[in-house]
Formats: sequence, C-alpha cells, structure tokens
Amino acid sequence: MKGITINKLLLLVIGVLSFTGCSKVAKVYRNTEEISFKIPEITKATLINNATEINPFGLLGYKYPDGGFAATTPDWAYNYTVSEKAGIKTPDEESLFWPNTGKIRFFGYFPRNLAGLTLSSQTKTGFPYFDYTVPAGIANQKDLLAAQTLELEGIANDDIIPMNFKHILSAVSINASSKIKANFTVKEIKFTNIHNTARYDFGTDSWTTTGAVNDIEVPKEGTGSSNRFLLIPQIHTSDAKIKVTLTYNGKDFTLITPL
Repeated sequence: MKGITINKLLLLVIGVLSFTGCSKVAKVYRNTEEISFKIPEITKATLINNATEINPFGLLGYKYPDGGFAATTPDWAYNYTVSEKAGIKTPDEESLFWPNTGKIRFFGYFPRNLAGLTLSSQTKTGFPYFDYTVPAGIANQKDLLAAQTLELEGIANDDIIPMNFKHILSAVSINASSKIKANFTVKEIKFTNIHNTARYDFGTDSWTTTGAVNDIEVPKEGTGSSNRFLLIPQIHTSDAKIKVTLTYNGKDFTLITPL
C-alpha cells in the first residue's frame, strides 16, 4: 500500500484479507511518518472470513499517561463508526490526532451497534466490555468479532502493530447422517439449559454468562454444512444437553445426549 502524507492526522485503516495465504498490510499515518497495522487472516470458519466485510466497525480509543490506562475512560473515541473512504477506513465522527505524548490504545468490534449488544459506558475506566444476547433464529444472527491493539506510544515509531479481528461466538453445524433410513425425519433439535446472554470482557478476552439458562431450538435451516447456528461460548453444566426428536412411521422418538 503506498503511503500518503497527512500532517498530524491519525487515520485508522484496515487491510483486505483473503484465504489465499497472504494478508495485506493496512496503515495508520502518524504525522509525516507512518505506522502499519497488520491484520492476520481470519482462520475460524464462521460467517465473516475477510476484512472487506468488516465495514463499518465500532471503535473505542484511549489516550493516557504512562501507567494510567486502568484509570482512563474512552473519551477520546467512544463507539466511533469506522468505515471505508477512498480505500482506507477512518472514523466518521471526526478525525483523530496523535497526541505525541503518553500512551494510546484501541478496541474494535463488529458489527457496530449490533441488535442485542450493549457496550460499556463512556465512563467505564480500563478495559471495555459489552453485553450480548444471541437471537434465536439463524436469519437474525450475525457473526460477532472483536479486536484490540497493544498499548502504543503516543509519539511516532516504525512498529508494525497487529490488530486481530477474531470470532468470539461458537458456530454449531448439525448434520443428519445419511445412514438414517428414508422413513425417518428430523422433527426437532433443541439445546437445553444453555445461556444465550453473556458479557464479553476485552481485558480477559472471555465471556461470563449472565441470567437464566434457556432451551434453544435449532431451526431446520440450521442443519447442514452450509448453515451454522451461533451460541455464546460457555462451560456447560451436567444439565446441558442436546435433544433430537425423530419421527418414524408417525411416531416420535427423542434422543438425548450431554453436550
């Protein structure tokens, strides 16, 4: 990617990814010197598989004195919309300028303002989080990705900074065996005692389930290798099971197995 000189202006950008074995380098311009963000390939085979689809994404930006991140709020850039303009991705709200002092750090998530997602407040200090409820129907489900940078110096340097957008939901694909006799039909597939609401913490890169457990029915369009049903990653209790109801000659038979 060819550099562009932009005085004192910080531009956040992401590169184009593919599954061809290479990743392009995206760049952030810091005064007249440039920093490169390298975004590695997205390797988990869920719904989003290249960076061109990550548009727009939500951004939180922090600037703070050395050692001051834990006491800092994202006042610098709170839930900014970062979208592509002229081949690079920049904030829609306003330009961000490098402070040339102290430290800075960024956190991103996609899709921005996803239904069912509540971002931590602008007054939350330290690592942000969001609460999320996965919708039941596949048609309403969206792949969810998160990213963060390391702590960066607020002054110019030539480091290549990785910002890894990664999948943070579990994708489940259910396939009926070809060995099932033709007069058997799958009537219902259900997960029992499963959490579909949880909090994702950027600091620990993990989910903490909240609320009551639920029974989640997998729609019939959720079966087959071309469809995936999304769930919150979680540690299952002994009560968490998968129930499959089959119909044979007009009679229903239910198979139950622990997850």
